[in-house]
Amino acid sequence: MPQARYIRYTEIGDIKQHMRQDLAANKLTPLLASLFDPRPAEFLYDIQNDVWETQNLIDDPTQTARIKHMRTKLAEAVMKSRDVLFLPEYEISRLSKSPTPYAFRLDDDDSLLKEIFAAASLSGHRSVAVAQKQAQLIKSNNKIVRYWAVIGLRSQEKATLSPLKSELTSASHDACTRRGHCLSPSV
Repeated sequence: MPQARYIRYTEIGDIKQHMRQDLAANKLTPLLASLFDPRPAEFLYDIQNDVWETQNLIDDPTQTARIKHMRTKLAEAVMKSRDVLFLPEYEISRLSKSPTPYAFRLDDDDSLLKEIFAAASLSGHRSVAVAQKQAQLIKSNNKIVRYWAVIGLRSQEKATLSPLKSELTSASHDACTRRGHCLSPSV
């Protein structure tokens, strides 16, 4: 998904149409053109020196320790809060009937949330290695892990997914068999 993703009501505006024309004519500055680049999975900005947040430092090797620290803190915060919003809406709706999403948060089994968070954390990262992990996660017995694997695979390039076509097709058929219904897979 590009940073300036397609939203119908913004696309009909003169400014967005003009920007797309300028992009096609190579008239945009690199910063403005970056709005149409694929959205990075993560962002890190030095908000004291880059108040407009124009320089994403996520790939800066000098920031490796900081990024690792921040990822660890994020994982700790997610586990502490037991954020129920890692569940798809249909699952939250199901939980609201019995017992409740709040009761799910009180469950002491951290392994389930860790597994879900690990799968969700891959979403948006684009690479062959990540796609292979996501393809493996489709085989999980945990339906929420499978959900996040599919969400993550949707951000992969078609060229990345093509070598995994048979594996993904097989995994989707296995998942369909477990649930008793199937949609036609397409890669």
